[in-house]
Amino acid sequence: TARGQVSYDFYIPRAESYLTPMIGFDYRGDMETGSANLDLFDLGGTGSLSGQDFIGGSRADSRVTVNAGLTLRTDDDWWLVSLECDNCFDETYVDASDGFYSYLGTPMTWTIRARRKF
Repeated sequence: TARGQVSYDFYIPRAESYLTPMIGFDYRGDMETGSANLDLFDLGGTGSLSGQDFIGGSRADSRVTVNAGLTLRTDDDWWLVSLECDNCFDETYVDASDGFYSYLGTPMTWTIRARRKF
């Protein structure tokens, strides 16, 4: 698992504000998502049940998701407005599993925030 993020504050003198773009990524390698890291169809190494072969159903492939944002805040920190995107490329990935069901991770989401200090 790895995570990285880069951001930089650009000062805008006429507006007495900072503009901060941000980009980040999350990486997760292949992993088992089943209970106790056991494959749903783990048959003690035999690989078959009544003559049938099964392929494990709880393995998640590696993934990389990208996050980005843009923030505008006043230099006195009284106002802040931001627009952020999580999983910006709408990557589909398995986050967990339970029995025969796989649960997908969060799709692309957008967040708009506004804050005023009193």
